[in-house]
Amino acid sequence: MKKKIVAYLLCMAMGVSLLPMPVIQAADNGTVVYEEDKDTEKDTETETESKTETETEAPSELATPVKIAIKGLEVNNKFSEVNVKLEENLEKDAKIKSVIWKHGKNNMTDGTIEAHKNYEVKIVVQAADNKVFKDEQVELSIGEGESVQPIYPDTVELSDENHRLTLTYTYDQDEEAYNQEVAKLKFVIDEAEKIEEKGNDYYTKESWNEFGKALNAARKLSTDSEETTIENIQEAINDLTDAEKNLVHPHKYSVKEWEWGENNESATLHLYCDECGIDDLAVSATVTKQIDQEATCTEVGKATYTASVTVNGKNYTDIIENVEIPPIAHDNTTLYKWEYATDQEITEDTRWVPFDKNAKWSKSLADSITKVRCSQVNHCNACGNEDVIETKEATKVSGREPDCVNAGLYKYEVTFGEGENTVNSDIEVIIEATGQHTIKETKAEAATCTRDGNKEYYTCNVCGKIFEDKNGTKEIKDKNSLILKATGHHIVVDVKKQPTKKAEGELVKHCRDCDDVTQTLALPKKEITIYIGAKANTKSVQKAAEKVVTTYNTEDYTIEYAKAKNAKTYEKYFSLKNAQKSGNLKSTLTINSKKLSQVKLGTIPLKVTVAGKTYTTKLKVKIAKPEAKTFKVTRKAITVGGIKGVRYDLKYNYKGATKVKIRVKNASGLNEKFDRDMTNPKSDSKKCYLNIKDSDLKQFGGKYKFQVVVYYGKNVSEMLTVEK
Repeated sequence: MKKKIVAYLLCMAMGVSLLPMPVIQAADNGTVVYEEDKDTEKDTETETESKTETETEAPSELATPVKIAIKGLEVNNKFSEVNVKLEENLEKDAKIKSVIWKHGKNNMTDGTIEAHKNYEVKIVVQAADNKVFKDEQVELSIGEGESVQPIYPDTVELSDENHRLTLTYTYDQDEEAYNQEVAKLKFVIDEAEKIEEKGNDYYTKESWNEFGKALNAARKLSTDSEETTIENIQEAINDLTDAEKNLVHPHKYSVKEWEWGENNESATLHLYCDECGIDDLAVSATVTKQIDQEATCTEVGKATYTASVTVNGKNYTDIIENVEIPPIAHDNTTLYKWEYATDQEITEDTRWVPFDKNAKWSKSLADSITKVRCSQVNHCNACGNEDVIETKEATKVSGREPDCVNAGLYKYEVTFGEGENTVNSDIEVIIEATGQHTIKETKAEAATCTRDGNKEYYTCNVCGKIFEDKNGTKEIKDKNSLILKATGHHIVVDVKKQPTKKAEGELVKHCRDCDDVTQTLALPKKEITIYIGAKANTKSVQKAAEKVVTTYNTEDYTIEYAKAKNAKTYEKYFSLKNAQKSGNLKSTLTINSKKLSQVKLGTIPLKVTVAGKTYTTKLKVKIAKPEAKTFKVTRKAITVGGIKGVRYDLKYNYKGATKVKIRVKNASGLNEKFDRDMTNPKSDSKKCYLNIKDSDLKQFGGKYKFQVVVYYGKNVSEMLTVEK
């Protein structure tokens, strides 16, 4: 059954692939637009030629502006009948890729063009592969024959490396303005129909007939017709509105009473008919106000109110005179008035002296002031009236005291109100210069090793003059006479930190008097290890070279063999020739040297002299562990006799070595195989392998840890571990 379903699906897929593909899916809202069918064989040839030309030369630019004509864009036509074409001389180099029509958010591909609606069209033009558009210039036209009109696109955009030109255009039929007038007409008709429901009992026959004609004409006007214009609708609105205004009531009215509204801002005329008995016809009147006397912030004003209305061609008027206008509010500005007092105790009789932002006080006056206050005042700009809102004691928030030359500055601040309604006010007062020196004492200070001392003296902080006395009466002209010269350092050498096997020591040269350190020297570790075969520049513990000390200076250090009699033995694999100059300790042998198997590496005792003091250190020369890349282990799954397992193939070649020793951690049962087949420095593919059952390998977590050491005569490398 499954095979039949699969075969059926394959047949459907093949059938779909044979269908013609003139329809593509547009990018906007799934709108379907149509393209011409392609000649597949011809297109393939063209694409091949285009690719060849593209490889040899850049695309050429199309002449601009690009001319596009829209034909058949008329009311009652279908959008599918609208034809969008490029000019003939451009059709071989470009084509209309897609045309999408919309009304608002709705797609109009299969719709009909309606009157009084705005439509937007999006046109995409695609250039041939070997062509590009030069710029965004487009000439768009609408209509045919003598009715062709140039139009302007809303937007033009180039994309796809200038291969694609996208433009939008709005076919504008004043939709918004037209709909507004239609809504007005409906409202006027609804209001007229309310009058129609009352009947013609209250109006003359002639005015009622004219009103009916205007109402019927408005009802009959078809707003959906393409022939109806905004002007037609506006005319119907005006006719009906005028007819409503011209309705004439036949009654003979007399005034019953005038009813004035609050503050005389409105008035209503109440009428009654002498003939038919209607006893209360209420009509709203138009009220005008005449100011006879302007009101001020201290005096009332006078006004006259006149109400007037016309009913059935007769004018009615009512007048109220000498209406009082209440005094207007004060034109207030908030001012802040500052005062100070010098009384030690503030009473009702205390004299408060006003001052402003330009005030200048002497230092003696400033010192005598006991209180400063501020009053928040409403000051009327029209009449000059002043009302104190609140008075508060001010706080001195900052102050710069005057000196012998410079004036001082005091700042006072006060806060009125609470919460979000708080208002801050501040004022600054200048305190005049005193003309008196401001003396600062400089105490006598003994000279040190590096710093000069001085005698006792006094300085004015303002003018900078120097005096012998604190009263500033005996000026010192020569400041150098106050200086006591520095004594200079007395240098001694001490060991601050003794070296260990793992860490350097520290020797310092310092002053015995001030303990100022002039130089710090490193002392060599008691043990230093270098590795033959390690990389020169590495952060690894195994380094090809090590310095005697981290910072080496030939002026302060000398290096010698502690046992000069064994120098010949050491020099077979180590030399002090370059170490003396740079401090670098490095073996003279390489990992591939044949001499490495002919010597016995050992510990070399060295004697290092630092600043005249001698220290010994042991230099250990070892062979670095082989690099991981020199010992390659490959692993693959195998099945032997129906038993699944793993085959390990080992590949290595250690030139200059005499032997290799391989082990698997915690698998001593393999030692015999290693010692029999894998001790030569160079691997043999026929012997250097292991076949391991999966069950055995599982005991090791599915991986072996291979451990490798390389022998160079009596010398053995550090161990390399490879897990696989």
